[in-house]
Amino acid sequence: MEMYNEFAKVYDKLMEEVPYDKWFEYIEKIFMEYNIEPKMILEMACGSGNMTQYFCKNRYKVTAFDLSEEMLLLAQEKIGRKPNLKLSCQNMTEFKYREKFDVVLAVCDSLNYLIEDGDLEKTFKNVYDHLNESGLFIFDINSIYKFENILGKNKFVTEEDECFLVWENEYEKPICQLILNFFIEDEDGRYERYEEVHKERAYTTEFVETLLKKVGFSSVDSYEAFTLNPIQDENERINFVVKK
Repeated sequence: MEMYNEFAKVYDKLMEEVPYDKWFEYIEKIFMEYNIEPKMILEMACGSGNMTQYFCKNRYKVTAFDLSEEMLLLAQEKIGRKPNLKLSCQNMTEFKYREKFDVVLAVCDSLNYLIEDGDLEKTFKNVYDHLNESGLFIFDINSIYKFENILGKNKFVTEEDECFLVWENEYEKPICQLILNFFIEDEDGRYERYEEVHKERAYTTEFVETLLKKVGFSSVDSYEAFTLNPIQDENERINFVVKK
């Protein structure tokens, strides 16, 4: 899995349009729909803490991890030291905690970054082992439709203050290679070029559901992202709500 390195410096600028506040409200709507009042939440692949901060501001006790130390530093700086937050550097396939959690979260297609055979099942098993009985596992993935019709066929150019990004994609089933060339302005007004290559794997909804049930989860529901509506053929993001 490729890590966010120099990209971490500009990540938040490029993610400013992501409605994390609405995403948080959506997750709380899921809590209500599934009649759960969680206290302890584990967030996998928390990145720079854009989602984490909303849970910390509310009544939740949050444990969050990421594989990128650079992202964790940004999260710590953004959220500050809070008594209801613990951050650590861990891998989704191998994370270990003594305690169990009421909810495990993974947002913003984090699980698509698991590209090796068996990694998704290992992660599901790990999540299952860290959930309390009747706990929820909430996550989303980029859909096959999105890889085939949007990411895999397009180039994206984004310009923000002090940053210019050219994002190209190469999709060869089931792997989508995301080639990021970005230019960051330094204190002297000069731009320095960086390149990073990220990879995401496309998973069918059926495959994901089969693995979850194999691991032992009692129920698996999937929705059009940000709703509780059934999945449609052209949904770009699919949200799963899984119960232990």
